[in-house]
Amino acid sequence: MRVLKDVKELVINNHYKISIVDFGVEVVVSADLPPLPWCYEVVDELSIDNVKLIYTKLNIPEVGEVEVTGCRVVNNFKVINVKYRVSNADEAINTYNKIVKHLTDLCRTLTR
Repeated sequence: MRVLKDVKELVINNHYKISIVDFGVEVVVSADLPPLPWCYEVVDELSIDNVKLIYTKLNIPEVGEVEVTGCRVVNNFKVINVKYRVSNADEAINTYNKIVKHLTDLCRTLTR
């Protein structure tokens, strides 16, 4: 059983929320993103009326496994949230920036 040690919520760039949940042995981070391009295989999806959420898992170098959630934004799919693990809460922001850069660079490369 995991025991909750601490929960923090931060705001990045005056808009995007990062929730950091520290279980002592692992730290789970859920972070909102600016709408980034979606260029990944869809592993699962949920559709309700005109709303469609899509999901995938990516293995990002220097970060590890990242769960990526997207939705339709003005008829295009965009990444809106990521969930990942870090070894301590102090790494959450640095890892967030690595993920955003990786997602942006990957889609830019694939759409050329």
